[in-house]
Amino acid sequence: MTADGGPTGPAGATGPVAGASVASPVVGSRRRGWVAAGAGVLAGALVVVALVATGVLDRPEERLEGEAAQEALEAAWVRYRTSDHVVEAEWRRTMRATGGTLSSATLAVSRPPDRLVRQFGAVRGVINGVEVRCGTDPDGGYRCFPSGRPAPTLDEVVADELAAWRSYTSGPRPLYELTGDGQGCFDLLQVSPYPDPPYGEAATLCFDPASGALRYLRRELPTAVEEQEALLIRTDVTDADLDTGEDEAFAATFDGPGAPGGQVAGEGPSSGEPDPTTTSTPPTGTGGTSPPGGG
Repeated sequence: MTADGGPTGPAGATGPVAGASVASPVVGSRRRGWVAAGAGVLAGALVVVALVATGVLDRPEERLEGEAAQEALEAAWVRYRTSDHVVEAEWRRTMRATGGTLSSATLAVSRPPDRLVRQFGAVRGVINGVEVRCGTDPDGGYRCFPSGRPAPTLDEVVADELAAWRSYTSGPRPLYELTGDGQGCFDLLQVSPYPDPPYGEAATLCFDPASGALRYLRRELPTAVEEQEALLIRTDVTDADLDTGEDEAFAATFDGPGAPGGQVAGEGPSSGEPDPTTTSTPPTGTGGTSPPGGG
């Protein structure tokens, strides 16, 4: 499910534009507080207090857990699904055994109720209330395949997704432990056995505070690590952003040994955004439709 931080987006943008923000990269786990020990503890503590008081040293972050983390994630998710934004990103999967990488430029457009994701040379989304999928046909040509049926309403989609999140992260035996940093980032850690969990053994999601867009997603899978990281985020969505025509700039690329595109059950390339309505079912939880996933 994601890409690498920088001002140049896959659609050809060469720098920040009006209404746009350059996404900050997320590297590894976020900082945790630490306690000094040994000689000079008292003096060191006094220095730390002075630095905090003057704003030179940030206070250690307070992690959100339990119900507080759940409420924060749901609020971030609703804003993500209901805000106008365009995210130019890069998705990559790195195989643990070989280091081989499968990658694709990714474009995620949200102008509710319209939504479009462009990745791996294909397009999927909802345009004018109708589900649309575009890609290569059996003859090698590019074409779109409108479903011809109305898509669920945005309210229905969001309600299903929130119910799915609750089924994953709450209840007497949740699939994932959920924590947050209070700044728009959330960590998932698998705590219950379940075959092929859609977010793998651990995951991180970060939402952009300015736009509400998803700026970073990482999944730790048994055989690979997937990341999608925003290069550029803007809130001025145009009709051209929702065009479904072919664009070879979003084709998949391979680098290094191995076959990173080979799909292991549940580990196929993501759609460019997290989708909490997959076909899996969590072990036990508080109900809901189906668990959050990467497809």
